Amino acid sequence: MPFDFLKLLDKYPSLFFQIAIYILLLCLVLIILHSIGLQTIGKREGIKRSWFAWIPFLEGFLLGKVVSFKFGVNSAWFIFVVLILKDAASRYDNLFANVFGYAIFAFMNVVYYWLFRKYSNKAILMTIFSVLTLNLITPIFIFAIRLNEQQIKTD
Repeated sequence: MPFDFLKLLDKYPSLFFQIAIYILLLCLVLIILHSIGLQTIGKREGIKRSWFAWIPFLEGFLLGKVVSFKFGVNSAWFIFVVLILKDAASRYDNLFANVFGYAIFAFMNVVYYWLFRKYSNKAILMTIFSVLTLNLITPIFIFAIRLNEQQIKTD
């Protein structure tokens, strides 16, 4: 007998709302952890406008500034534009949008690896767990490494 979600909702009408509330709270906590971690890293590196960590898309700009040692001076603008294009492509349901979404997922995991590598000696492990959890655990890692000393010396 197949599972019938609608019957479950009829039996427990508040279940859907409880699950939705828990998911929203989890998302809010992850956003706060990501923003605090990225803003702290930005401040420690002396980046102006580290408060960009709290604004969607602009946090990609800040992330690009932090990993510019690996990606170059224009990395902040590049990551900012990539995140906007990812959002635009996600509104379509076609092969190009799906392939583009997977490519952006892979690219952002490389960027997160560079961030983890800069502030942790467990960068590979953190990246693997980030990929396996579809980046749900990434904000926790960013929050955890925010006060670490740089592992890679940059100019």
